[in-house]
Order: sequence, then C-alpha cells, then structure tokens
Amino acid sequence: MEPNPSNISNDPEISQKQAVSLQFLRQRLPTLWDLYQFLVHSEDIYLPPWREQTKRPIWVTENYLEGVLQKKYYQIKRSQVRKAIPITKRIKKHELLQYLQQEVDKPLGFKEEREPDARWLTKALYNVNPAHEVFEQEDDSLRRLIPKDVLEKIARLPIVQKRSGARMFSANAEQIKARKIEKTKKFKDRKVWQMQQTLTHLERQKRKVEELEKRVHELETEEQGDDGGEEEAKTKGRDLLGETIYLE
Repeated sequence: MEPNPSNISNDPEISQKQAVSLQFLRQRLPTLWDLYQFLVHSEDIYLPPWREQTKRPIWVTENYLEGVLQKKYYQIKRSQVRKAIPITKRIKKHELLQYLQQEVDKPLGFKEEREPDARWLTKALYNVNPAHEVFEQEDDSLRRLIPKDVLEKIARLPIVQKRSGARMFSANAEQIKARKIEKTKKFKDRKVWQMQQTLTHLERQKRKVEELEKRVHELETEEQGDDGGEEEAKTKGRDLLGETIYLE
C-alpha cells in the first residue's frame, strides 16, 4: 500500500524520508518536466532555468532531478535568492562550478560538460558567499574592510536603485582623479593599438601594390623582348634570302 502524501508531511512519527516505489512517483510525476515543475513551484527550489518543455537543457538529467528531490544535492530556496552583483572578471562556467562546489557541503550533482548557465551559477555562488573573490571590484581603491558578521547582515539587504542625496561609500577626490587618469590611459593605449593595427594593414597593402607593379614591369619587359626577337629573326631571314638569291 502506497503512502498518502498528506499523511507523510503531517505525521510527526514518520521519519523525514520514506521509501516509495517508482510506480508511485511515475504516476504523479511521469516526466522530467513534471518533476522540474514540482521542485520549482511546490518545493520552492532555485534550479537552473528550463523554459520550454520541448527544449531540454543539457544539465537536465534524471539523476540530477531525482537527487534534488531526495535532497542529496545542494539546493537553495527561490524565496531566499538574492540578486547577485555583476562579475567584472572573465570567468568560465566550469570555474564558477568549481568555486560553488568549494563553498557548499553537498555535491552539486551536475555531470561533466553539463554545467548549468553562468547566470544561475553566479546567483548560487553569491547567495552562498557574497564576499567571494569573483565579486570583488578590480579597483582596489573601492574595497572596504568589513567584519564578517556585519558583512553577512549587509549581504541579506535587498539591492536598491540609486537614490538622490548624499551617496555613501563614495571614493575621495584622489581616488576619483586616479581612476580618471587610469581610464584616460587605457583609452589612449587602445587608440595607439588601433592606429598600429591600421598602419600594419597599410604597410601590407603597400607591399602588395609594389609586388604587383614589379610583376607588371616584368611582363612588359618580357613582351618587349619578344617583339625585338621577332624583328631580329625577320632581318636575319631577309639577309639569308638575299644571299641565296645572289648565289643563284
């Protein structure tokens, strides 16, 4: 006799996990899409996106979704997910996956080369450790030393849009000036690089033109040489013919 789901969650005598047959699960969750929808909407689990039933993402496997259902793999509630700040560094998905695995005490459950999208990995990592190095600004002047217990409280605050009035944690005049100088230097370096690329391209074109002109000159010289040889042959032929007539 299969257990009644309503009794499973209400009866305190029943352990947190109970063995059920595959038939019981398949009758209620016949497809991976059904299981995904149940985990997301009924269990409030934050999973990587799967927007269309007919277009299954590469990370979706029966093993992974079943592991999430059994709470074997890392999971976080959708209602607790905080918006992550943008990552300014170039980081590949498999690196984000490694960083996330290092921060959690349960396996993630994703197979090799079947990583979820980078946005989900970024959000998951931020919710586990908002102070991770991947979220640090490249400009050291923008960093502040904050006690860890205070940082955890700040990380739980919602991210708000810019408001009018005095801005907190703004850079001082020297830092602003230094950033402007650095930005100007990067802009100039970029312009110099572009000009060097253009100059290199023009030099290549110039060499091609010179090679073509040289080839044209060689062809003209060969053509003139051919015409001169023909006239010389005709002259020699007339002289030879005259000698023959004279002998006769």
